[in-house]
Amino acid sequence: MRRHRECPWCDGDEKMYLEQIRNVNDIKNIDSRAYEELAQEIRDFLIRKISVTGGHLGSNLGAVELTMALHLALRLPEDKIIWDVGHQSYTHKILTGRKDGFDGLRQFRGMSGFPKRKESNCDAFDTGHSSTSISAGLGLVNGVGGNRFNHQGDMKRGDLAVILARLSNGAGDYPLTFTDVPAGKYYAGSIAWAAKTGVVTGRSDELFMPEDTITRAELAVMLYRYAQLLKLDTATSGGELSAFADGGSVADWAAEGMSWCVKNGILQGKNGGILDPRTNVTRAEVSVMLQRFINLMK
Repeated sequence: MRRHRECPWCDGDEKMYLEQIRNVNDIKNIDSRAYEELAQEIRDFLIRKISVTGGHLGSNLGAVELTMALHLALRLPEDKIIWDVGHQSYTHKILTGRKDGFDGLRQFRGMSGFPKRKESNCDAFDTGHSSTSISAGLGLVNGVGGNRFNHQGDMKRGDLAVILARLSNGAGDYPLTFTDVPAGKYYAGSIAWAAKTGVVTGRSDELFMPEDTITRAELAVMLYRYAQLLKLDTATSGGELSAFADGGSVADWAAEGMSWCVKNGILQGKNGGILDPRTNVTRAEVSVMLQRFINLMK
């Protein structure tokens, strides 16, 4: 027990405001005049716990009031919060009744440092680092089952067709001409749309190869074609690739698409100043590039 800072609505000794939060939406029962005190209590708690277990401190100290506002404005778990930076969700975990789990934060069999649906039905999406949130929120990039996003998994051609079709609301009743795409598969309609519009073409007239992975160069070309479909400005200067050590190794068929993606910040270089055009692109990288593309559409 302790006495709150001097305030006209305190009735002597009573529990800290943080101790009154045991379950989701308990914050709504706290007097609005006490929110500043609650925010400070949360910061004190985070500093105390993270100094023992380790974890992301600064990023969470800066998101306390934002998280409180979200929980006051929304009704969880009916409403969903998708964190773009998952390691900023510590206050969210506190406000959803997981305060006692901080003694085992980021420990073996302890509480995760990121949102985890298996921990709470208030966690809508298992997130790690940034830039997957827009794709998840729009339903563009779904998980792979088993509550996994598989962010380091390679993106496949069929899945990318689905993503672009969702972004464009473009899947429709188009003829499916590829012999290796069963009509009942989840990506069949999207592949038909992608082929019809020319955004993602087949490997041949008969084969689409939907389970094939996609390289960074191929993704750049597909996004470039999609930009053309949307009638975005796709002009390039022709010199965008020269800034990279391996810019001269980009194949002719990919040069224009990669140039456009580099010019617009959709595709960025890796460590060492390289584009690495022949390396497979991961699901996380696709999510990041999609977010940059969406920003360009605004």
